[in-house]
Amino acid sequence: MQEQRNTSSNETARRSRGRPRSFDRNEVLSRAVKVFWARGYDAASIEDLTEALGIKRSSLYHEFGGKEALFLAAIDHYIEDLILPCLERLEQGQALSADLSDFFDAILSVTCSPDGPKGCLVATVLADTAENSPRFRAKLVECLDALDEIFARRFEQARLSGDLPRDADVELLAQLFVSFSQGLTVRARSGVSLKPLRAVAEGALQSLLPKTPNFAI
Repeated sequence: MQEQRNTSSNETARRSRGRPRSFDRNEVLSRAVKVFWARGYDAASIEDLTEALGIKRSSLYHEFGGKEALFLAAIDHYIEDLILPCLERLEQGQALSADLSDFFDAILSVTCSPDGPKGCLVATVLADTAENSPRFRAKLVECLDALDEIFARRFEQARLSGDLPRDADVELLAQLFVSFSQGLTVRARSGVSLKPLRAVAEGALQSLLPKTPNFAI
């Protein structure tokens, strides 16, 4: 996910050198995240975006290059601002089950927040647009591959420490838990509330993790 932190392309940097921007880029991206997250990509018009972002159309195109590039920048901002802190819960040095439980608590707090749209910007909005856009499809693959890598690394640590069996397939487990977590966020988008989703997540920990003699949920 380190690459997610480098959100400015060379093209954007060249555009930004033209004249000083009159707005806070991070604030604009935070607002863009909310618009795309709530309305979806196709339904969010340029007029909707400029009004919500508080910038002129010319500023949007000068800074980001257009709606598509703004959406990709919003995805990166969303990941850095909201998803990376959740993923850091996997690296707290606790037992695997405790780290996973903390991760699910964190991600569900984001996807079920009463203060914003439900679900996940990647699992719902980006995935919905990926079929018809090669750039969005590539971004979705990039996001999922990065998640797979993070989970596989954590499962490998657990395998070496004895929290998982020595013969555990950490890459398969990673894809399983990434897919499951994405499915949870889709249920959140559909209106399922936080409490039942937490119960589903805990059930997954009970049933999906391979057991070892010294491993207890």
